[in-house]
Amino acid sequence: MSHHISIETEVLPISEICDRFEGEWMLIKILDASVPTGTAPGQVLARGPDRSAMFKAERKARKQEPRALLTILKGGTKFGDGDALRRALARIAAEEEFVSVNPW
Repeated sequence: MSHHISIETEVLPISEICDRFEGEWMLIKILDASVPTGTAPGQVLARGPDRSAMFKAERKARKQEPRALLTILKGGTKFGDGDALRRALARIAAEEEFVSVNPW
């Protein structure tokens, strides 16, 4: 079965790309890996409903640009900086008495 694969030329933060194409699989070229993943600028090289088509698109993209930073993500992926998790863990540690789950 053939699936339509779209290509985008707009450069956006990866988190915005994931929000925009929720539910679709995407091959994304990361343009700056020195910033947190969600805020890194990216360009959609291929997108569509079929994950395996993204792997085929990735192989093609690697032939054209072997050193490119590529990732395959499903739209709707959420990114965080870890601060919310650290705050939650600190709150739990302050509120809860330690309980060992080990039987020994």
